[in-house]
Amino acid sequence: MDIMSELYGTGKAVPYDTKTISNYMASIDEKQNVKDIPELLSYFEELKKEDPNFFYKYKLDSEDRIENIFWVDGPTREVYKNYNDCISFDTTYMTNAYKMPCAPIIGINRYGQTIQLGCGFLRNEKISNFVWLFEQFLDAMDGLHPLNIITDQDAAITTAIQEMFPNSFHRNCRWHIMQNAQGSPLGPFMAKHEELRREFNEIVDYSLTPVEFENRWGEMIERHGVSDNTDLAYLYEIRAKFVPAYFMDRNAVFGYGARNYRITANLEQDEYSCECCKFTRDGLIYCHIIKVMSAVGKVEVMPERYILPGWSIPPPDIRIPQTEPQQMPAGKLSRKEMRLLRYGNLTKDFAKLAVNACASEKTDEVARKHMRAMKAEFAAMKKQAADALKRKKKQKETVSPCAEHAETTENLSSSTVGAEHNMHVNKKARDPPLTVTKGRPEEKRKKSGLHLKPAKPTKCTICGSSLHNPKDCPSKIAMKEKTPIIQLFQ
Repeated sequence: MDIMSELYGTGKAVPYDTKTISNYMASIDEKQNVKDIPELLSYFEELKKEDPNFFYKYKLDSEDRIENIFWVDGPTREVYKNYNDCISFDTTYMTNAYKMPCAPIIGINRYGQTIQLGCGFLRNEKISNFVWLFEQFLDAMDGLHPLNIITDQDAAITTAIQEMFPNSFHRNCRWHIMQNAQGSPLGPFMAKHEELRREFNEIVDYSLTPVEFENRWGEMIERHGVSDNTDLAYLYEIRAKFVPAYFMDRNAVFGYGARNYRITANLEQDEYSCECCKFTRDGLIYCHIIKVMSAVGKVEVMPERYILPGWSIPPPDIRIPQTEPQQMPAGKLSRKEMRLLRYGNLTKDFAKLAVNACASEKTDEVARKHMRAMKAEFAAMKKQAADALKRKKKQKETVSPCAEHAETTENLSSSTVGAEHNMHVNKKARDPPLTVTKGRPEEKRKKSGLHLKPAKPTKCTICGSSLHNPKDCPSKIAMKEKTPIIQLFQ
């Protein structure tokens, strides 16, 4: 600062102080110290040692910074073969540090639970990035396309799906559509027309067929005189994307107990069908058909056609607990399998020791003494391993340029399995550009709700009544009438 004071003539003329310099240096150090991507890729490589089928790929920009990345573990790749009937794709969540949309691919398992079938991060929500992500997903899943895909109304996602999954059924998430409609001029309009709002939700929820929906919609439009409403016209235009009645092979109808349903039964062929189409949607026999089976009294065993493979074949993600020590199977085991084998055997052995150790205070103290010794020895082993890793990294950082060039040349001649950095072996993947914003803007975050909602009743701030607003409050009017009399006596 003394030198700058001489340059500016006086210290007061210097446009910054020591604190400003300190903050600037800290910001530079922070950018240099952030190594999220190198650590992530290193972690992925460690996972591949334990899980050889772990899959990841990434794409770099012109400055060697991560643009897109996708990964999925080995067990999930196997599970997808049984659960490829429907996936959900959404990019609502956005990371804080790099402002990269998180892109998880979600499925449903045999218990009706959501499972993650892969995940990625994208630099932005452009068509090319979505296409890249879907390409990696298909590569990981051996080209097996999903039967159905549910997304929001994002145009870029829709275009990418049409290009990458041309034979999959693409539907829009009704939740997103209703949220968009609620926030558009249609929401306030419906709030002023309660009967129209109720009828709209009723038609969307309970129409069984496209013909029924079309007829009821036309009657609604004519009855309420809203043929010129552009928002309703738009919802009608995209009706096949979200109205359950149009999902002819996965028909979804809400409110099963609110009406009667016709069931067709062929007793000779053991064939049953219900117009609610619950089985074709979820693959589960619903109470309507079961009720008929019970009433007929001829069904002793559920026909096999009504037990789909997705609910009957034990998927590879379910492990049967081992009660006996596992014997070493033939062939080489992975590191993860070896660890699980040791864990099972040690758990059984320690359980036997615990039975004797809890017999008295003396045996308990003996057990705890050896446990303390084991903890100390394990800690020493971990420290020794960590020190060795540090020395290895330090030696690698001090490798001569010639050796580094030779190593790079050797790497270029070898193929890298499971990652797209084949093209970038001689480059070091860097973190994406940092951002000062924090995730998604507030107005784009999710809110609850499936239907068009009625307007929230406003309460008078003077008397608390919901029948009027403060402007028309009787209490306020009465106070105004009394005021001149009070002033008169003053």
